[in-house]
Amino acid sequence: MLSLPAALYLLLQFSFVQTIIAKKAASVLSEKLHTEVTIGKVDVSMFLDIVLEDVEVKDLHHKTFLDSKAIVLDLNDLFLNRNVISINDIVLKDLNLNIIKYKNEKTFNFQFIVDYFKSNDTTKSGKSWKINIGSVKLINTNFKFIDQNNVPQKGITDFNDLELSGINTQIVNLAIINDYIYADIRSLSMKEKSGFYLKSFSAITKISPLGIDMKNLHI
Repeated sequence: MLSLPAALYLLLQFSFVQTIIAKKAASVLSEKLHTEVTIGKVDVSMFLDIVLEDVEVKDLHHKTFLDSKAIVLDLNDLFLNRNVISINDIVLKDLNLNIIKYKNEKTFNFQFIVDYFKSNDTTKSGKSWKINIGSVKLINTNFKFIDQNNVPQKGITDFNDLELSGINTQIVNLAIINDYIYADIRSLSMKEKSGFYLKSFSAITKISPLGIDMKNLHI
């Protein structure tokens, strides 16, 4: 006789079950975030690896904020208690991320997500969240950062109108603690629409409101 976890795992492998779970998850997220979220399929392994396929999240202007062919999460060590989230691995395949500040607006298009989590933080301790991720891998990622309140500058790398393509990177020991980000960037490559081409980058990095500190930098 199959154990309950084994039976549940077998049930989750049926395509129609994966589709139902995906549609339900997308519906809940759409309602909570007041936008359109779609998920093509959800697959869960016996080791708690979760694969989300064909994911799309739109911003409040009904434009695509994020879409990805596959998001793989290893949640073997996920802890939500005491304001701590710990995840083994995240893999993002064919990700497109568009961060935009629309004309005459003061915040970027992801602010509604930040506001949602702030409004649902019921902790009384006053402690900030601590996020630890063992490894993050981006495969063939495209990234746009656009501030429509600035006039685009042609012929140079314009940091208010960035378009990065072909981003491939592996980051280990990523930690977000208060206003600090710690990351060991093992490899990073990408191209910018201006013609700038980063072939190889690695560094042990700390980012804070005071600046960026890098050790063992290689470009």
